[in-house]
Amino acid sequence: MDTRDSRLDSAKGMLITLVVSGHLLEATNYWDDGLIRYLLTAIYAFHMPAFIFLAGMTSKPDNVKRRIAVLVSLLVIFQCLYSLYLPFMDSNKQFAWLDPFWLLWFLLAMVFWLITLTLAPASPRLALLISVAIGLGSGALPIVESVPTLDRALYFLPWFMGGYLIGQTAFDKAAMISRSTTIILLSASLMLAAALWHSNIGASWLYGSNGFAVLDVSFSHGVFVRALLIGIAAIMTWTLLTSADLLRTVFVKAGKRSLAIYLLHGFFVLPATPLLGLVFEHYGPVAATMICVLMTWLVIYILSLSVFDRSLRILGSRSGEMLLNTADSFRKTIEPRSASSRD
Repeated sequence: MDTRDSRLDSAKGMLITLVVSGHLLEATNYWDDGLIRYLLTAIYAFHMPAFIFLAGMTSKPDNVKRRIAVLVSLLVIFQCLYSLYLPFMDSNKQFAWLDPFWLLWFLLAMVFWLITLTLAPASPRLALLISVAIGLGSGALPIVESVPTLDRALYFLPWFMGGYLIGQTAFDKAAMISRSTTIILLSASLMLAAALWHSNIGASWLYGSNGFAVLDVSFSHGVFVRALLIGIAAIMTWTLLTSADLLRTVFVKAGKRSLAIYLLHGFFVLPATPLLGLVFEHYGPVAATMICVLMTWLVIYILSLSVFDRSLRILGSRSGEMLLNTADSFRKTIEPRSASSRD
């Protein structure tokens, strides 16, 4: 019997749609224009926290080794694919072999988060409190600027741990919220996004990829802003969860195939970037936004086809098994040597 919760797929579908639209909107004028900046602020204020919350909700501490192997193998494969693709694109994005390219940071961050699950069951409440403390204060750690993706992994850790520990409870309670309350929450979320836009919070804060030194703020200032962003993201995420049931017929297919959409949509965004910049330059932000909306639905429609999801799952499964077998063979090779050296 298929026990998959379509509400969960609906929520994931809404979020992956926002991921694609956010990357397309960034390609128009980045964060400089007023309208584009408001839309990006509204999206980035919560879409990754909510997406990571759902990732934590669907994660389990068993079979972590295999899941990590799949993620690492996909990271290596797509790092190679984007390295071959990028030189043909008119893009200002930089590539480095030892740093996940652009959207691939999420795969490495998932590896970090899955490792933390082995510690959570011992004391769930303490694990959640520690993760919140880490998310608030990690911007003061010098190491976050030197280890790839560690900055974002620590910044978003409370969301992953929260999803793992309380996600299902929150999701069940959200289903009982009335439609009128959902409308009120949606209005509040739009106003909160407007407040962030008015305060010019900027992409650096919402990405979670910069420490307090780079942002040029004190520790207390940095912790305060991060706490404020967590609170706003929590309200907006709750709004999303309450809306999942209303829009399940629209976004369910995209939600079921969100990983394929996430990993592959960059191959559409990169070549579209110069075009979107020209549309913005010649026709303005409204026209550019409309083009982004149309392109978002086109990309989501194409990448929601089963062939992409099925191929990616086979690729991830087989490459993950190969990585595990290679690691196991290597371990068996060095174990006799270690034993003989001790003798």
